[in-house]
Amino acid sequence: MHLAVSPNQIMLNRIVAQSGQVVTAKVVDKASQKPISGLPLVASFEKGAGDVFADYKTDDNGLVKILLTKISSRDLEQTVAVKVNLLKFAGDNPSAIYSLVAQKIVVPKDIVIMNVQRPLVLFIFPGKEPGRG
Repeated sequence: MHLAVSPNQIMLNRIVAQSGQVVTAKVVDKASQKPISGLPLVASFEKGAGDVFADYKTDDNGLVKILLTKISSRDLEQTVAVKVNLLKFAGDNPSAIYSLVAQKIVVPKDIVIMNVQRPLVLFIFPGKEPGRG
């Protein structure tokens, strides 16, 4: 299978909810190029920190919409990884051995690189026009 995130690089503010950025992930079968529906995925910050909805399941078109709500790290470049969630195949209470084995298996994954903009502060002094000394 092939997992691809689109767009794979975005520019946004630390207040993500107001940015209007939409990130989607699509999973297709490599051989047939047909979408894979009902596949559990997980999203998490690999570099940086913030709030991202973690658990997803692909729709009939093999798509999910990744929900980022907040960036709490001050790093200018941060990454969110989206990958297949093997623990969901074990049910609600996976055993410790299954969890350990699932962590070691290499699964399809893609990364969203987020370039975080610094806040823009504009000072306006009384009696002066903005931008004029």
